[in-house]
Amino acid sequence: MPSVAIRNRALVVGNERIPLFAGELHYWRVNPARWPLILDRMHELGLNVVSTYIPWQYHETAPDQFDFTGESEPPRNLVGFLNLAQQKNFWVFIRPGPYIYAEWVNAGVPDRVALLPRISDEYRAAARTWMSAVTETLKPYFATNGGRITLFQPDNEMDLFSHWFEKPCGLDGAQAGFFQRFLRQIYNDIAELNAAWSTNYASFDEAQAFAERTNSFDPAANTRFKDYWRFQHWATAEGVRWHVDTYRELGVDLPMVANFYAGGDVQNWRELTPTVDMLGIDWYPKNEFGHDAARH
Repeated sequence: MPSVAIRNRALVVGNERIPLFAGELHYWRVNPARWPLILDRMHELGLNVVSTYIPWQYHETAPDQFDFTGESEPPRNLVGFLNLAQQKNFWVFIRPGPYIYAEWVNAGVPDRVALLPRISDEYRAAARTWMSAVTETLKPYFATNGGRITLFQPDNEMDLFSHWFEKPCGLDGAQAGFFQRFLRQIYNDIAELNAAWSTNYASFDEAQAFAERTNSFDPAANTRFKDYWRFQHWATAEGVRWHVDTYRELGVDLPMVANFYAGGDVQNWRELTPTVDMLGIDWYPKNEFGHDAARH
């Protein structure tokens, strides 16, 4: 079977260089009777790659039970959609989450999972069940197995969402959490932290973050502020790494893709780059979608 790789800034399947003229079709948002027509229209536009998310929250019919063939509801027929895309000679960029966003309920995860930070053990245990099930469904369609799936995105726009999870992140002042765990990794001991922050904490568990500069002329306050953002970057990089490693362990042998959004500062693309095969910015055109687009 052919290998799939990103080489010389191009997608290569076997020895064939694949141009990435891609369009998005969310099969689960469309009546399956219209899938053939839409794919034909995509071909007419000159597209050769179809991209889609796979929403965990939709395919899970009961806790840890999944429908990928449309038995419970026709738009859940992921298998049928992949068969059709293959018949129509599309390459496929697959995006199974767990988180997809996509204006879907809970950004794509079940209610019970939406309450868990993405770097928590509880989240990872639940997510692994989904990741295992969806990977087994997708494997026969991997280009490395003779299918048409060539690119794989684990999760989407990785973000700790620490403002939703202040308590487990250790940012609400009530208990230690992920932030304090991070500080233990970058400082040898509490004395080194106190020297850098000009504080007098007795232990890492007491340390609290500054999300804003309190005094831009104070080196210690600036270090404390920067450590908060270093924590955000560490958490998102750790989240991407775990998802990539877990999918690899489950048998995904395709190029991995990650993305980040500009302006939020919660992701550091330099820290994400070593983990994946391709990294891209998630940027939306402005003029085309603005309320005054007709003026441009």
